[in-house]
Amino acid sequence: MPVTLKDIAKKTGVSVSTVSRVLSGDKAISVQTQQTVRKAAKKMGYRVNTVARSLKMNRTYTVGFVCPEITNEFFMKIAKGVEQELKQSGYSVIICTSNENVEDEARSLRILREKCVDGMIIIPCSNEGMHIKELFGDSCPVVLADRLVDDFKTDAVLVNNEAASFDLVDGLIKKGKKRIAFLGGNELITSAKERFSGYLKALKENNIAVEPELIRFGDFYLQSGYDIMKDFCEMKNPPKEFFISNYFMQVGAERYLQEYQKNKEDELTIVGFDNMDASPLFRFTERTAVQPMVAIGTEAARLLHRRIEGDKEAFPLISRFDVDWNVND
Repeated sequence: MPVTLKDIAKKTGVSVSTVSRVLSGDKAISVQTQQTVRKAAKKMGYRVNTVARSLKMNRTYTVGFVCPEITNEFFMKIAKGVEQELKQSGYSVIICTSNENVEDEARSLRILREKCVDGMIIIPCSNEGMHIKELFGDSCPVVLADRLVDDFKTDAVLVNNEAASFDLVDGLIKKGKKRIAFLGGNELITSAKERFSGYLKALKENNIAVEPELIRFGDFYLQSGYDIMKDFCEMKNPPKEFFISNYFMQVGAERYLQEYQKNKEDELTIVGFDNMDASPLFRFTERTAVQPMVAIGTEAARLLHRRIEGDKEAFPLISRFDVDWNVND
C-alpha cells in the first residue's frame, strides 16, 4: 500500500495538515519539524500523488515549452533558463517542438492544453498567433520568448534587435565601409524583421543608399547562409562586408568562405548575431551581438510564474534585454 500523509503523521506525532505543509515546502514550519517529517517520509518511501494534488489544488505544476526545434542550441539554452527557474517553485517543464510549422505548433499546443499545463512559454515558428489565442486566450498564461506574433497580444521576452543591428552596421560604416550586404532569416519573424530594420536605419543615418541586390532573406538555416554567400561572392561586383542576422546562416556563410574564399580572409568581414559552439572557428567574423539566452528563459519563466500566481499588472509586458558583444581579434 502507498504511504499516505496520515501514515507519516502517525509516525512523527504531528498533524496531517502539518505534514502536508512541510512536504509542500512551507517554510513557516519549524526547522526541527521539517527535518523530522522529511526524514520519516524518505524512510517510509513516501511518493507525492501528483494526480490527487492536482485535483485538490486545481494546478498541475507543469508548464509547456514549445520551440521550433529541439536540436537548436539557441532554443535549448532558453529552455535551460526556463527549467532552472521554474524548478525552484516545484514546476516541471514539458518540451515540444513545432518543426518550424504552424500546424505542428498548434498540435503541440493542443496536447499541452489537454495535459492541463498551468502556463505556456512559446518561441513561435511564425508571425501567426491566432491559433495560440484560440487555444488559450485568457484561460492559461502565455509568455512568448525571442519572437512576437502579429495577432495575439501577450507577455514576451526578447532582445533589442534593432538597436544591436544598428550598432553592428554603423560600426562597419564608421570604418569606411559603404557596401554592406544583408543576410537575414524569414522576414516575417520578429528577429529577422527587427534586425533588418536596424540595418536600414544605419544606412539611412549615414546617408548611404540602399542597394536591393545586397539584401537577401533565407530561412535561418546553415544551407541558406551557404547558398546566399555563394551568390554574393559570384556577383560581378561582390560586396566585401556582410551583416548576417542569425547564427546558423552565419555558420553556413563562414563555411562557404573557408572553402572557396580562404585566401581573401583580410579582405572580407562579417558581423552577426550570437556566440555559440562553432563561433571560435569563424575566420571572417569581426564582431557579434551576443544574446543572453539563458537569461531570456529565466525572465520568461519568472514572468510566467507571476501570471500563474494571479499577477495581472502591466499586461501585456514586453521585456527586452540589451546584447553583449564579442569581438574577434
